[in-house]
Amino acid sequence: MSLRTLIKLRESKLKNKAYEKQKLINYKNPHEISLVAKIMKQQNLLLINAICDYKKLNKYERQEMIDKFFKVNYYCPEIKKYHKKETNQDTNTF
Repeated sequence: MSLRTLIKLRESKLKNKAYEKQKLINYKNPHEISLVAKIMKQQNLLLINAICDYKKLNKYERQEMIDKFFKVNYYCPEIKKYHKKETNQDTNTF
């Protein structure tokens, strides 16, 4: 290897270290609602799998159940600006 290549490799390594350090400094915590959505998504998938296990479905029937009942809008909560609208959202589901 030539000296020029070694210099480029060292510069690249230093730039990568600086980038990783900057990324750690500028880290922002995820929004609370995204954490709730992830938990809801995991729990919905666990529930569908538990139902499939209870009904003793094969893998094709299980996949059909997941395709049919595992939808994005089932685990993405909606944020309302006012408390009254939030309570109305809950009562309008039934």
